[in-house]
Amino acid sequence: MISLIALLLSLNATAELSSPLSGEELFICNAGLTQPASETIFGLNMLSFTQENLNAPPNSQERFFENQLSHEPGQPLVQVATNSELQFQTRLIDAQFKFSSEKFGAQYFIDVCYRGPKQEQDNGRDISEGVYGFDLELSLAELGNPSYLTSSKLRGQVRVECDLRHMGSQRQPRKENELATASLEIDSLNVFEAQSLTSGKLRITSTLNSSNQTAPRFCRVRIALTESNDTAERVQGIGLHQSEIFIDIQKL
Repeated sequence: MISLIALLLSLNATAELSSPLSGEELFICNAGLTQPASETIFGLNMLSFTQENLNAPPNSQERFFENQLSHEPGQPLVQVATNSELQFQTRLIDAQFKFSSEKFGAQYFIDVCYRGPKQEQDNGRDISEGVYGFDLELSLAELGNPSYLTSSKLRGQVRVECDLRHMGSQRQPRKENELATASLEIDSLNVFEAQSLTSGKLRITSTLNSSNQTAPRFCRVRIALTESNDTAERVQGIGLHQSEIFIDIQKL
């Protein structure tokens, strides 16, 4: 189980494996933000975070560090890890978004990376093969008055991309030392329709693959939030207070 502090004031996020098979890992691996140009810019939007470099020696000074990214509305997206290889080598311990734009309209996201199971033999049968179920729940709690969810007309969308066995160019099960992928090969793509988050709730239930042979090698889940009320002035002092993401991946 992992936790994350993010999204304006705080977001507690847990990503949990249910009865994990050999080698499965699930972790927050990226975050980013952008916003279209605004007529007036009061300040820069900021993303501050603490990062663990999974590729660095465990007790080295390079293993953990803090950093921050700034974004001016109208400029390109900023994100912690800029490609698939870096994302699967990055674990975000905490992150915090701060918005200083005159109007709503910010778009921000969190990525969750999943390293699928390695091959696991039992009496000559690979028990890691199977269809893998995917459940996600997002719960948002607010701070301040009026309602941030209503004022911003916040919407959420989930995108799930997977590199699967026996599909594309990478057809074999993930090897024990294969912890990252230079470019995530998208053999399976599920983009769930954007939903209003004025209720503070979002839930997705699906599968990562459709047949026993096409078990997942690597997957990336993007949870994207958009302040759709982009013509309204931002109300200071309101935001997300304590929110929770729960992800469960289980062989069915």
